[in-house]
Amino acid sequence: MATPGVLLRQNLPARAVLLLVHFLYSLVERLLLAFQRFQKRSRTETIRQEDDDSCWENRLGRESASVEYGVRGLTKVPAHLVVMLGPEEPDYRQLARFICWGLAAGVGHVSFYDHRAPKYHSLRQ
Repeated sequence: MATPGVLLRQNLPARAVLLLVHFLYSLVERLLLAFQRFQKRSRTETIRQEDDDSCWENRLGRESASVEYGVRGLTKVPAHLVVMLGPEEPDYRQLARFICWGLAAGVGHVSFYDHRAPKYHSLRQ
């Protein structure tokens, strides 16, 4: 009985197919690795852009436009948006984003409740 190595040397088309499959697998693997590296690099650049104040204003404008577009298909829009603040220090940029999203969506009233203070702060639009 012949060993697999002998059979493989004797069967040249089978060997060619195996080499082709190995080559294609290696190629796909390298392309996926390159794509992951590119994706990681672009994510890092996006984070750097988001930290820049001038880009933050542009991003806020894009988000507001996106909210306006998303609300078009809705039949009902809430009249009041309530944001409950937790024990951690509030992120004022995020709170500003809630206000801008409310304005873009047509929400009439935005309220912020802080669990530490007995009073609440509200902003009428």
